[in-house]
Amino acid sequence: MLLLGVNSIYESLVMKQHEVVFNVARALGISEESEIKLTKLKMGLTNQSFLATFDGSCYVVRLNNPRSAELGIERCVESFNLKIVSEARVCPEVVFNDGRMVITKFIKGRNFLLSSPSAAQALSIELKKVHLGTSFRSIFCPFSSAFNYLALSKQSGFQQSPESIEIGLKIQKTQLKYRKTKFSFSPCHCDLTASNIIQTKDKVWVLDWEYSAMSDYLYDFAKIAVSTNMVEETKVIYLSEFLGRPPSSDEYFRFSLLIAAVMWWDYCWSIYQSCRDVERIDIYLRDASNRLHMLEKYFINDVII
Repeated sequence: MLLLGVNSIYESLVMKQHEVVFNVARALGISEESEIKLTKLKMGLTNQSFLATFDGSCYVVRLNNPRSAELGIERCVESFNLKIVSEARVCPEVVFNDGRMVITKFIKGRNFLLSSPSAAQALSIELKKVHLGTSFRSIFCPFSSAFNYLALSKQSGFQQSPESIEIGLKIQKTQLKYRKTKFSFSPCHCDLTASNIIQTKDKVWVLDWEYSAMSDYLYDFAKIAVSTNMVEETKVIYLSEFLGRPPSSDEYFRFSLLIAAVMWWDYCWSIYQSCRDVERIDIYLRDASNRLHMLEKYFINDVII
């Protein structure tokens, strides 16, 4: 199996290319003698993917990192949730999934264009299928998840800066305010970034459901808003398209609280990754620093606390 993280840890566990071919053939029920061409795709943080082609058919093969549980990813939960979104045609069709290897049909598309006039409508159509659909397994709270990453990082020797401690206290106040709002749990993606969305002529497809769980549907919108530096006007457009009306003041307030939660989650996640992956520590610490600065500006410019 191809894994991610510190290379020295995973080196002995890497699945050879011919082993991938063998497992793909067995999973798809085709002859092991079939000429399957594998092309390694960009390595993700919790998996390695290949494009597998044979007899004019194309599939994406994803090999999961067995240590992904350390990041809060439960493969049995993902498998259950992925079956739901695959059947709803929100993600590419899943043709094989044993928790260790996931094979989906390849869909040729382009990067999701956030500013496209029809983008908000296209994404809302797919998210409604999820948010209003069959319940997922597991519950995701961004506040609890983030503070858990921070606690694990401290166990690994991470020391919070005064700036981080101050922001953390503000996040705790934000969490208290959020708990007083009215929300219900819905099936959510929980990692909805533009890189996890592809666009075809007819629709958009949402990829990578590793963090999917029951959560506040506004968290999905907060996640994509932060990851794309969405301006206020665009935020309102996306929320209005999904709701079928402009968001109420209470809904937008809740959304604003979750914007802060996303930034804090990203910060804590990056800090935790810096403790796990020494080879990429500079990248993760840079990302964490950027998120902390974003939070400082957000709390200065916003009145949510």
